[in-house]
Amino acid sequence: MAGSHLVAFDPLTIPYEKIITWFKAPDKEDDIYVSGSDDHGFQLDDLSGMKIIGAIAERGHDYYAENRVVYLCMDRGHGRGIVEGTSPYEIEFDYGGGEIKNLTCSCYCGYPCKHAFAAMLQLRETLKLLEEQDGFDWTEGGYVAAISQGAFFSFAVDGKTTGSLVLP
Repeated sequence: MAGSHLVAFDPLTIPYEKIITWFKAPDKEDDIYVSGSDDHGFQLDDLSGMKIIGAIAERGHDYYAENRVVYLCMDRGHGRGIVEGTSPYEIEFDYGGGEIKNLTCSCYCGYPCKHAFAAMLQLRETLKLLEEQDGFDWTEGGYVAAISQGAFFSFAVDGKTTGSLVLP
């Protein structure tokens, strides 16, 4: 556990490719995504480097506080996430040395957007909680994934009418 999210360090436990199917139908070949992107980087511990407009940052903070960042994972320095807005938006980024680079979002907004800001707030909190609770030390060669408890339990018991759910 890291705050509002369940955490795994095994790439097979809650892989992005599986989790995204909970939120989105498979892409069609002719689907086009418009993503914002900026090649400047910023420090995760100082999100002012995102150069985000105040009103957008406020809305992104609301998304974060409402646990709309339902999934985050980092595998060898490449991160992905899912943020629930009017539809599920996919976030991608690179992380190393405390710096975020190549941050993109699948929404129609230009960079930087509220979805990306919410994801960075959640990433910062999750890594901090893991470090404080478990002595976790992120290395660029490692793996970590976090899914919101609400999303996990919703999909784990969705449509279930009998039986039980046992967690180790």
